[in-house]
Amino acid sequence: MKRIREYLFDKDEEKWTSAAHELSGESAHIFALFLILLSQDNAEMQETQMRLENPDFWLLKHESANEKVKEGQDEDFTLPLIHALFDCHATTTQYSLPRRFCDEVLMKFLSLKDGLLLMKAEDDGGRTVRSLALTNKNTKGWAKTYGTYLDRYSVMEGPPVHESKTCAVHFATDILTNEAVALKIMRKNDQYDREIDARTAADGGDANLEGCLPLLHREDENFAKRLNNELCLVMKRGSRSLFEAINTERFAGRDLQKIRTIAYKILSAVKSLHDSGRIHGDIKPRNVVRVAASKQYTFSDKDTGGRLEVPQEWRDNVTGERSDVTSDEDWQLIDLDASAKMEDLVTEKVSTGYAAPELAKWHF
Repeated sequence: MKRIREYLFDKDEEKWTSAAHELSGESAHIFALFLILLSQDNAEMQETQMRLENPDFWLLKHESANEKVKEGQDEDFTLPLIHALFDCHATTTQYSLPRRFCDEVLMKFLSLKDGLLLMKAEDDGGRTVRSLALTNKNTKGWAKTYGTYLDRYSVMEGPPVHESKTCAVHFATDILTNEAVALKIMRKNDQYDREIDARTAADGGDANLEGCLPLLHREDENFAKRLNNELCLVMKRGSRSLFEAINTERFAGRDLQKIRTIAYKILSAVKSLHDSGRIHGDIKPRNVVRVAASKQYTFSDKDTGGRLEVPQEWRDNVTGERSDVTSDEDWQLIDLDASAKMEDLVTEKVSTGYAAPELAKWHF
């Protein structure tokens, strides 16, 4: 084990040896085997572990990389070591980097935060580590799911887009379809069950009620069980809530056609719920989302020779109402964890900002 460590790491442990760089670009499968063996020997890894936990260490190039490439020298020799590993024999399975290396070395020594940073690192040609891992037949599956939730959702960085005492909502991308989705993670089983039940018609029919944002990815029974275990609801990502639209799009009191359309969509959704024998229980602007984007009318490409221009019609239209166009928007209800059957005495969840009298008398 000591000879392997001396073969791969410089004496002061600050960099990879020339032999390590050469091996990474020519025989990644052997390089991987060496590090897997070392990772299983705690005594030998004590001196090396701190280096492997640093993503910058994996991005080191050979010391001659910044010099002119000598005549006849393989240009891959100038790649960061981690890029060379994933790029080595990428179209084969016998000599390329094995999946086991990702599981037993990278995931062992790198925190998820550092690992995701490493996946974004680019070589001089603009290729990221993840893109190289995706082209490598052995590591493609690992690269797709690394850092994802439920092996499927790449969650947007940052805090939840919404958080309450009952749930947190995060935006994500479904890596299987590249679709933008919203993940609603519930805290309690009963509220999660109400979300599911509210979308099931009273006669046990269609689980996607008209006007209520449907749940996604539940057609596979096994995956649906994983979602249930996580109390996770997956929905199409809405472009904006009605609350945000009212505050930013300046149509309230101005664009009557738009207001009529939104009101019609909301009332149709409420009727659909009532026809199924349930009430929503928490209707408010924050719980109405736009799922079909509204067109913008500030710019026009009509008779402009392929350029965008601001038409005079927009400048003259100070009210914002467009009577010459039909609405292309679709608004749907969300947040059905307060939903209840009509014969129930009261729903268990209610907003304190406003509560209907029949709810308030039971809660306050």
